[in-house]
Order: sequence, then C-alpha cells, then structure tokens
Amino acid sequence: MMQGTGWSGALQIRLEELRMPSRLSVRSRVLTLCSTLTLVTLAGCGGDSDDASVADEALSTPAADAATEIAHPDQPDPELAAQGEILFTQRACASCHTIGRGRLVGPDLLGVTDRREPEWTMSMIVNPDWMLQTDSIARRLFSEYFTPMVNQNLSHDEATALYHFLLSNPDTAGSSTTGN
Repeated sequence: MMQGTGWSGALQIRLEELRMPSRLSVRSRVLTLCSTLTLVTLAGCGGDSDDASVADEALSTPAADAATEIAHPDQPDPELAAQGEILFTQRACASCHTIGRGRLVGPDLLGVTDRREPEWTMSMIVNPDWMLQTDSIARRLFSEYFTPMVNQNLSHDEATALYHFLLSNPDTAGSSTTGN
C-alpha cells in the first residue's frame, strides 16, 4: 500500500497497524486507535484541504527556508509575546500542548526555546510536515506521541509572535521534560 504524506499518511500507517493484531498488544492497539481518532479530529485545524496543498507546495520552495529565519533574541518582545499568546489560543495550540502542565497530545512546551535552536522551533511551527520528513527529532517526537503536529499555515510574522510567546515561558525550574 502506498503511504501518503502528512497527516493522511500517518493515518494510513495507524490504520495498517490496527490490522496487525499479532504485532500489537491491546494497550498498543488502544493507543493507536486513540491517536488515530485524535489525528482525524485535528486534521481540520488550521484551514481547509486547499490550504494544506498550497502549504505542501511551499515546503519545496526556497522561500520556505526564509520563513524559518529568526533573530536570536535573548528576551522576548512583550508585544510579540502577547500576540503569540492570542494566536496560541485562537489556533487551538492548547488542544495538543501545555506550557508547564506536562504532556498532552503533544509535548509540554515549557522551556522549548531553551532546548531547541530558534530555527528548529520556527521550522516546526511553520513547516511541521517537512520537519517530520527530514528531521530526526521531529520523527522521534512523532514516534513518542503518535500524532504529527498539524500545519497551521502560519505566516512568518505569526510564527515569530508564537516563538516570542514560547520564549516568554522559559523552564526556570529546570524540570526534566525528556528534551521534547
């Protein structure tokens, strides 16, 4: 069976795993089913399917690299952080991520700017599909959480605001979050 790309490919993989009961324990099948249902539920986040195909085309262009460029700020810009907090709520990021309350569907984002380079974080925000295909950390996170990050089709300015919001939430307690 030919595997698709993005969330549809992940859904095909999950459905194939459900058809192989001898390879999976009951717990694994339940987790796979839950992650598949979550994937289907979240598939609508961030726009319609036409937007997603446009975003997939943008991933292969040099302009996509420019979208991940960001200055290396030491401190968050308060105005951008406030805009990012609004985006975090509007785009339903909290449906998958917490900030300081542990893992959910996706990893806890507390201190992510301490653990990852700004370019990595921006790439994950702007081009999660491409990151899943090309980045070993993104693939490891997918294997741990069973759900790919949904492409929200954010502009560079929106992604920068989200980055500053995340930067305003450093892991000052130094908690060990397994490097997610």
